[in-house]
Amino acid sequence: MVMFLVACTITNSPNSDSVPGIPIPLAEMNAQIVLRKSPGMVDIYNAIGTIDLYIENLSDSPVSFSPDYGSKILIKREGEWEEVDNDFDYSVSGVILPTKSQYPPGLDLSVKPILTQTERPITLRIVVVGVMVNIGESVGAYLDVILE
Repeated sequence: MVMFLVACTITNSPNSDSVPGIPIPLAEMNAQIVLRKSPGMVDIYNAIGTIDLYIENLSDSPVSFSPDYGSKILIKREGEWEEVDNDFDYSVSGVILPTKSQYPPGLDLSVKPILTQTERPITLRIVVVGVMVNIGESVGAYLDVILE
């Protein structure tokens, strides 16, 4: 019986609160940068399927992002996170986000998830990852969005 319990613990499914494919632990996300719903948006998922957000830099260092902001979109299905494609067309160059004290508005970010699921509500986790310019450390933020 004891061996059976130990075996079950070892073969547990991945933590549903983890972010697959992101090397930053969930507990360290949203510390240096944060992802927020765009102010004034009534319907976060607009008519063309785009979700508009913004990123704030709370650190003391500018943050460098790849052209797609290192973004990932995950959908929660049966208690697990699965990645979905992002169909937003980003520029060809990277982006630098100054600190909040240098540039309080932050950066706008849009994502366009390709969703095949029609049942609502849909829970999405939007993740961005960048690098703190002054120290070369990776930072990340995520926001869970529920589409009603």
